[in-house]
Amino acid sequence: METFTHLIIILNIYLNTIKTYYQANNKVIELSNQGKFSEAIPIAQQALEFAQLLYDGDHPNIAAAVNNLAFIYHKQGQLSQAEYFYQISLNIIRRIFPDDHVHVATSLDNLAGLLHSEGKLIEAESRYKESLEMRQRLFPGNHPDVAHSLNNLATLYYTKEQFIDKAECLYKAALRMRQELFEGDHADIASSLNNLATLYEMQGKMDEAKLYYEQALAMRKRLFLDDHPDMAVSLNNLAFFYYTQGLLKKAQELYQEAKEMFQRLFSNEDHPDFIRVLNNLALLLAARNLPSEALELMQQAIAMDDRLLRANFAYSSERDRLTYIDNIRKYFDTFLSLISTYFSDSPEATKIALDVVLKRKCITATALAAFNFAIYSERYSHLQPEFQRLRSLREQLTHLMFDPPFIQPQEPQELYRLRCREHQNLVTELQQKCEQIEKQLASQVPEIQLQDQETDRRAVALALPEGSALVEFVRFRVCDFKANKWQPAQYLAFILPAQQPDAVQMILLGDAEPIERLIKVFRETISEPRLKDLGLRPKAKPPQQKSYLEAGIKLREAIYNPILEQVNLAEYSHLIIAPDYELCLVISENLTLRFEDSN
Repeated sequence: METFTHLIIILNIYLNTIKTYYQANNKVIELSNQGKFSEAIPIAQQALEFAQLLYDGDHPNIAAAVNNLAFIYHKQGQLSQAEYFYQISLNIIRRIFPDDHVHVATSLDNLAGLLHSEGKLIEAESRYKESLEMRQRLFPGNHPDVAHSLNNLATLYYTKEQFIDKAECLYKAALRMRQELFEGDHADIASSLNNLATLYEMQGKMDEAKLYYEQALAMRKRLFLDDHPDMAVSLNNLAFFYYTQGLLKKAQELYQEAKEMFQRLFSNEDHPDFIRVLNNLALLLAARNLPSEALELMQQAIAMDDRLLRANFAYSSERDRLTYIDNIRKYFDTFLSLISTYFSDSPEATKIALDVVLKRKCITATALAAFNFAIYSERYSHLQPEFQRLRSLREQLTHLMFDPPFIQPQEPQELYRLRCREHQNLVTELQQKCEQIEKQLASQVPEIQLQDQETDRRAVALALPEGSALVEFVRFRVCDFKANKWQPAQYLAFILPAQQPDAVQMILLGDAEPIERLIKVFRETISEPRLKDLGLRPKAKPPQQKSYLEAGIKLREAIYNPILEQVNLAEYSHLIIAPDYELCLVISENLTLRFEDSN
């Protein structure tokens, strides 16, 4: 009797756990559909814990719970965490279903979408195609999953720009299939309309773009009676279309509506789409000669971006960090464009700008330095085997990259090409292994979390040696707010004296192209690389002293004369130079300033 009672108790616990798991899972889906991702995360984590309690080893429900958690991180813009969980989910599903299966195709598609968001277009295209081909084998004819894959692959080709015709063909196929599958309004049809509108706008087909944008927005308003992320995205897209057509008042109304909707949806969290709307509205306000209002919005967007950066860097490889920075670079450039265009004489705006530059430059360098310190110190003894493995893989990778295959005498071209492919495949394999280990280790090294690593002009000024000054260079693309076009890149320099955080000066150095052309000439003058001597100067033919000096003087004048016109650098005992882009190749003892010698 006692045994029977005990079994009944165990059964009740098991059934309650199953019930709780499904309730948690359904709540996650409900909150995700509403765009309430912050609320969904702890419940998704709880659902995963229940699934792991219920099922030993690999199980579809564990994979589903992991996938849901990845989906939420993806929607929040926490891409590294999302990739980690999507990959786990795919691995589980592949072990359960080694052949074609709907869950495998879905996992491939989800991971492809994440890789696409990260800018890893080659890897994303491979996964998208694998998912589409599997779905076409599983579902001959029309099917929502096939239409979904067509749409996603089209979006990838749209991103790559050189494949616009392919993108249009796939977008139209996805729309036709969805219209045949679903009568009346449907979220997937609205998505297809919105995507085709974006493509038509790129192609300059403005009448078609306007029609599809308006149809997508109207359908989403009928589908979602309350606030919804997709509706806010449609408002943003139509607003941007009006902005490009010069209809600034109509655009501002829609941007404002999208901004307010995102504020209600994501009041306590940072979200990439919200950041995009804030920046777009700021661009429009600048175009309408409202720079102060634009600056306020850009500061809010940059603060969100910085928090997302920290969240992503905590679980990223070095490559992922650099890719993420590159993907959001346009917001940084528009911010500096606003400062240089409208606030060049404002001390307060100059201080704000330097704070942003220092934080953005430091966050990548700090994460890399913390990681390298962890690798080469003895601080994390329990991680040393993985650190050793990473070092070994990096050494192998370095050796391979600097030792490419060369064609041998009388070697057939086909054989040489085969060796090149094998070499590249090995390099790619080692890169992937390094990235995987870096991501695993990053989550276990607290310094990489960067939660307490605040860097601004005040901290830097107080750390500078007495009598010195920081010369912080930065290169940025210039945004023409009136024409909504990018202009040629320029260089800025910030001068920050030691112990004087409020005495910042900002100097515009001018277009980057002439400076970088002088850099190229200067470097060619001091070193004439040739293949046979591996880039070393031959002793028999040293560079001409006159040519060397002329190139160096011209370059130094281009870089420093604009600064010397406004700042007396001679009053500082020494300068700490922080170069950017091409300036990193020459700012050194080669261009030493001599204030005591007018020549």
